[in-house]
Amino acid sequence: MKTQSYTSLKMWSDCPYLYYRTYVRKDLPRPSGPALERGSKVHSILEQAVKERKPPHSVWVPDGMLDWIWRQGGKAELELALDAKLNRVDFWDKTAVLRGKLDVTLMDDGVHVIDWKTGQFRVDRLQAEVTSLLLMRGRQATMSFTWVFVDQEKTHFDIIEPDVQKKVAHLVRTVREESRFPTRNNWRCRFCQVPTDDCQAWGRKKG
Repeated sequence: MKTQSYTSLKMWSDCPYLYYRTYVRKDLPRPSGPALERGSKVHSILEQAVKERKPPHSVWVPDGMLDWIWRQGGKAELELALDAKLNRVDFWDKTAVLRGKLDVTLMDDGVHVIDWKTGQFRVDRLQAEVTSLLLMRGRQATMSFTWVFVDQEKTHFDIIEPDVQKKVAHLVRTVREESRFPTRNNWRCRFCQVPTDDCQAWGRKKG
């Protein structure tokens, strides 16, 4: 796979072999189902709310957040991509090695990113770190990142320092150049579609 995303990098970090079967060999379907369909629907509702400046009636949003987004001219669904030299390129450029879509981006007295989440309350800092590389790319400045968990009606705020950009750039290079894809026991195992005969970690999953 030539172009990475937060989703593919996260899968590789969890289990390189699952990543290999999903993105390289491509003999396993990418995750799908009612939960992902609902997530897409909620994102569409909130994207429309940001762009049209109309509060959604069917999705929870923290009090005052949309007013702040509208007041600061927040952008919905910003598409970003970088090439191998970390230069910004068009989202669909063939030289892109990393792509990402940001739910909401604001720039007032700082750089702020908001990400809408459905399902469980699960914070993954890698997502914010990948976003930092895509959005800040070499700038020595912090970025704030807020996850909004609409089902739990909770938020989680974090400050992302610029030093994580080197870490993510190294991860992107490693994944693109790696030729070994070992299995790894992780939270995905309970619904993994890799046949048990192909998974060296299967015994450890059950043990």
